[in-house]
Amino acid sequence: MNFIQNQIDNGYTRIIITFRGKKELINGVPKITSMFKTSVYNNIDTVEKYNNLIKLVDQFDNGISVGFSKEIV
Repeated sequence: MNFIQNQIDNGYTRIIITFRGKKELINGVPKITSMFKTSVYNNIDTVEKYNNLIKLVDQFDNGISVGFSKEIV
């Protein structure tokens, strides 16, 4: 959790989560058959808040990607 705390300490308290789309082989060619969706969560300013957020989304079938950003003022 040092990485998460370092991000928060540096002001990166906006979390962007991308819910990955589903990839399937169609006629031998990989295709994305369901679209990606992105959600933004603001004021995630403690490791506990981050962990609670991730618990809510980490069971998404196709996986997630997490990014950090500074709050837009």
